Amino acid sequence: MATGSVSSLRESDRERLVVSGFLRETQEDVDCPSTPACQSRMESLRRELAKMDESQENDRKQLKKVVSCLQKMVHSGEEHVKNKYAFSECMEKMGTSYMPSQPKLGTAYLKIAVILKDLTLSLENQVKNMNNLVLFPLEALVKNEMNSNLRKPTERSFAEYERARTRVEREAKTSSSLRSEPEETALNLEKERRAFQLATCEYLMKVNEISQKKTSDFAQHLVDFYHSQCSNMKDSQQMLMTVSQWVTDMANDITDIRKTCYEDERNDLSEMKKTLTTLVSPNDQKHAEEKATNPGMKQFGDKRDRERQLGLSKCGVLQKRTEGIRKVWQKRYCTISDGMFTIAHSSRVPPTVTLPLLTCQCKDESDQAKKPCFALHSQNRKYVFQAEDLQEKEEWVGVLNNTLEHLFNSQLTQTCDNESQDVKSMNELITCIVKSIRSLPGNHQCCDCNAPNPPWISTNLGVLVCIECSGVHRELGVQYSRVRSLVLDNLCTAELLVAHRMGNYSFNEVAEENLTNDKLSKDATMVERKEYIRSKYVDHKWVRPSNRPAVEALSDLTTAVSSCDLVAVLNLHQEGADFTAPLPTAAHCGSAVHLCLEGGENTSLHVLDFIINNGGDVNLANDNGSTPLHIAAENNLPQAVKLLLRAEAKSTVEDKAGHTPLELATAREHQECVELLQIYAKKRKAQNFNTIKIEWGFEGDQNEKIYADLPLHTERIADDQSKEPEPPGTPHQSTSSSSSTALDRTNSTPRVAARLNSVGGASNESSRRSMPVIVSDTSPPPSLPSRPKLPTPPDSPARPKSSPPLPPGVLMIVQAIYECEADHQDEISFKEGDKIYVTNRCDDDWWVGYLPSRPAGIGVFPCCFVKVIQDQ
Repeated sequence: MATGSVSSLRESDRERLVVSGFLRETQEDVDCPSTPACQSRMESLRRELAKMDESQENDRKQLKKVVSCLQKMVHSGEEHVKNKYAFSECMEKMGTSYMPSQPKLGTAYLKIAVILKDLTLSLENQVKNMNNLVLFPLEALVKNEMNSNLRKPTERSFAEYERARTRVEREAKTSSSLRSEPEETALNLEKERRAFQLATCEYLMKVNEISQKKTSDFAQHLVDFYHSQCSNMKDSQQMLMTVSQWVTDMANDITDIRKTCYEDERNDLSEMKKTLTTLVSPNDQKHAEEKATNPGMKQFGDKRDRERQLGLSKCGVLQKRTEGIRKVWQKRYCTISDGMFTIAHSSRVPPTVTLPLLTCQCKDESDQAKKPCFALHSQNRKYVFQAEDLQEKEEWVGVLNNTLEHLFNSQLTQTCDNESQDVKSMNELITCIVKSIRSLPGNHQCCDCNAPNPPWISTNLGVLVCIECSGVHRELGVQYSRVRSLVLDNLCTAELLVAHRMGNYSFNEVAEENLTNDKLSKDATMVERKEYIRSKYVDHKWVRPSNRPAVEALSDLTTAVSSCDLVAVLNLHQEGADFTAPLPTAAHCGSAVHLCLEGGENTSLHVLDFIINNGGDVNLANDNGSTPLHIAAENNLPQAVKLLLRAEAKSTVEDKAGHTPLELATAREHQECVELLQIYAKKRKAQNFNTIKIEWGFEGDQNEKIYADLPLHTERIADDQSKEPEPPGTPHQSTSSSSSTALDRTNSTPRVAARLNSVGGASNESSRRSMPVIVSDTSPPPSLPSRPKLPTPPDSPARPKSSPPLPPGVLMIVQAIYECEADHQDEISFKEGDKIYVTNRCDDDWWVGYLPSRPAGIGVFPCCFVKVIQDQ
């Protein structure tokens, strides 16, 4: 058999094949000693023995690691047993000492000591069994039997065989010219060959014995150890069960001992302490405590008390040391006043050096001659002074320390006050914004299931949801909805932009326009919520399909973004509009994000934030190579820069001209944009840009207090706030962009003189002017003649029985039958077919209301331009 063919088999199979091959080949050699093939077989057998020896060596290394682990386990077990015996002895001594005074407690300690000894005895038996049954046989196998000298007899006999074969071949060459036959050579080497075969047989027997010990015998030892462990644990469990009732009774006794012996005594001591405390004055008690804890602290406190009595100002003559090689002392007139230290040649001349003490440090500088010196360390120099005596030095040092302490406390207090004031103002602002969001139409109930008072907000969609629906929103992923808590989370103004203009009612008018079946109930199961919300936000199942071509969709997107119509942008998003697609009418074919920023000061941050958080790419470049961050930095839009940096816009991208956004802002001296980009380049944290400063549209003194320092150019606010209103009854002009309306216009409609104060009322002129008014993005057409009186609109149709409830604060919902464009600041513009929420009636001709797409843009409008579609 060719034994080299088994090299790829497993080691156990290899050993069996080597042994069977050896037995067969050796028997053939014994039967026919003159077989020439025996020499080649010995070579292959020797190679197989070398592989077996290498395998044995690998097994020996692995078993040595097992032995090491077992030795550590046995050693730690013995130490544990030793410590438990010592612990039980200590408990026994404690029980003996407590027996005279507290017999129950002493008995408990003695009983616990007995239990511990029994458990320790069981553990000791387990450690001994591990040592005797597992560790000792395996350790003897590794150290004594599996050694590296196991194959030496085989190698020695093979070397003898090689020497004999060489000698026989040499003698055959010298004795005659004829070469000896192989059969004759084999017969001459039979003795050496038999010795090699005998050594190999002994080696294989030894390997067989070792294999048995390291496999089946070792496994049997582990089984025996398992049985011994089971027996010991069973005995321990039985012993613990016998004392379980005693342990329960002892627990009750311990409770009684604690109450009778210690709690009553502690209460008596507490009463005595209160009595003694009233007899000792607080100052004497504090002095005694300080003296007992730290005697040196009393001396330091007395010194600081004396220094504080010296005040914050001092003047006089000191010796000042020069800085040259020759240290010369010169008289100088020094003063400490108003946080400054001055040095002059005399009191009649101005000072030559003035040091702000807030940046200085005073240290002792007494030398070996015990001179009364001290040093004043400024930012770039050290000044050394010498006083007349030690008392004068202590006075100067005391005044310096008082001034330094006063300056530091003042600066720290001022910094803390400024920070707390900023935090307070920001919290007030967030509270006002959240209150305004909750008052939007539909926000009094969940956007999905109509549950009342929803406490969670989707920051990218601008809707409020209940806690059950918020969990489903979170499962959808942040690419669909980013939910935060209005109560638990620390919201920032950047997260409330979309919600401040959207509202649940406006959102559902788009997302649930084609909802035919019943809306999700607040008592719906979680499975129903998941199916409904996924259909609404992921599949856009109930959005009215427009079936418009792609070119028309891009044109509508351009119009919606240019007019800052958030609801129109939402409608396009729900229909699947691509916010990253290039818009043909935008400058350099930019995307929707580029178009938002091209309006300059008329940029709507609400629309920009909605596009960024719902698929817009902030790093997309237009044909000119400019990213949205380039345009925002170039147009000086710092609030837009914050939104872009929050979305991880890249500030190092260069346009085709090789300019980065920072370089553009620096060249145009847009300082606020430069600071924002520099901060982002250093820290790269979006949390630095959470505060968006815009005019949110609040009224009253609180609004002026919060927004006194906020820029107004980031919102679309009407510039002409100082224009005086027309008196009541004065006719005015109104423009219309619809040329297709063929109506007879005969008389002008008078404009009402009432002024708005809030969502549903009127007030004086000053309060009306403080309210921001949303104006149109596009320039109005030329003024037309005075508006004639329009024919009376048809009667309002009867309200369906299944009409949904009106939003809070809304009297009725009307629909425009004509197009109207405002020509005064307190009017609203609308197109034919737009819905308007009416909140108040000024008179018979003018009503107050707002469009769902612009809930903050409240204004008056003529009632003859609309028809009622839903009333209370």
